[in-house]
Amino acid sequence: MPDILLLPELATLFHVTIDELIGYEPVLSTEQIRKLYEDFSNDFTHKAPEEVMTTIRSYIHKYYACDAFLVQMTLLLLNHYMLFPEPQMQAAILDEAMQLCRNVKESSNDIVLIDNAISLETMCHLLLGDARFFFQAALIYTNEKQQSKTLYCYCWNAVYWTYSLFYARKRGLIYDATY
Repeated sequence: MPDILLLPELATLFHVTIDELIGYEPVLSTEQIRKLYEDFSNDFTHKAPEEVMTTIRSYIHKYYACDAFLVQMTLLLLNHYMLFPEPQMQAAILDEAMQLCRNVKESSNDIVLIDNAISLETMCHLLLGDARFFFQAALIYTNEKQQSKTLYCYCWNAVYWTYSLFYARKRGLIYDATY
C-alpha cells in the first residue's frame, strides 16, 4: 500500500495537483450532467423509483461540489417525485431537493445557478403547501425599490411552474425541462 504522505511530493514532481494525480474530478462537464440527467430520467421509466434514488444519491454524494449538477438533480427530483406512491416519501424527496438548493445558494459564485436554486427551492415549498416561503424569498432577494416588481415576477413564475406540473401530472406526463 503506497504512503499517502508521498502524494504532495509526487504531485509537485509531475507539476499537477493531488486531485489530478489520483484522477479525482469534483466537477462534471455540461455534457456529463446532461447525460446523467437523461440516464436517470430513463431509469425512472424502467426501474423502481427507490432504486433510482439510491443511484442518484450516490452520484450527489460523489459530486456534491458541482453546483450545476446539484441544480439539475433538483430539477430531476421535481420532475419525478410524484412517482413515489406515498405522500411522505414525496415530501422527503422534495426536502432532499430543497437541501440541494440550499447548498447551491451557500456555496456557488454563479448568479445563474443561485437564481435557479432559489426558483427551484420556492417550487418545492409551493408543492409542499408552504406559500410563506415563497413570499419571504421574493422579499429577501430584492431591494426595496424593486420589491413589488420582483414579487410580481416571482408570483407569475411560481404560478406557471405550479400549473405546468399540475397539468403534466393530470395528463400522466412527466414534465421534463432540461436547461
